[in-house]
Amino acid sequence: MTSVSIYTPWLKTDSFSQEDGAIFLACCGVITVFFFLMKGNFPTDKSRAWIVTLLGSFIMMIVATVYVVEAVSLHGFVWTLDYIHGEDKLTRIMVLFFMAINIMDLALGSMFYPKYLDPLSAYFHHTVYLIFAFCLLAHHYARGLLVCFFMEWPTFLLALGSLYPSCRHDLLFGILFFLTRLAYNIFLIVNLYNMAPEGLIW
Repeated sequence: MTSVSIYTPWLKTDSFSQEDGAIFLACCGVITVFFFLMKGNFPTDKSRAWIVTLLGSFIMMIVATVYVVEAVSLHGFVWTLDYIHGEDKLTRIMVLFFMAINIMDLALGSMFYPKYLDPLSAYFHHTVYLIFAFCLLAHHYARGLLVCFFMEWPTFLLALGSLYPSCRHDLLFGILFFLTRLAYNIFLIVNLYNMAPEGLIW
């Protein structure tokens, strides 16, 4: 397990391999194929704007949930720095997939649903997260970001309900939003602060 180094620059590239590049391109290909397979079922740009989000949030929340359950089973509700720092093969792949989701949402969106790419919630948001994910991968810190994907549960439900109105459930969305985006987020912040009060990792 490799910990984040505080002595090396955040934007470094020597931690990336050809395999990382191949995995990233494969993720972009899978996302593109999924989009075109689904596109014909949704004739409006508004609905098509949710296709990439549906795929990304579903895969990320499932894998993240496995790691969150693992963390709780191993460490309870007080997580250790050794667990948050570092990565394994799957966590690195998932962060590469997350980067591919952000890029392909912008790329496909510019062609098929440009008016639904908001300057703040799309271009700015995706760019910031791409830089952030790149920095974390450069320091082999994929697990720390992966456990944040647990907060994608309400995003998945929102995307599902937007594409399939019969699946919309406002009460369930509200409950999941509270549990993940508020309660779990606070839980993560408190854990990160307890691990490093000086703020090096949070």
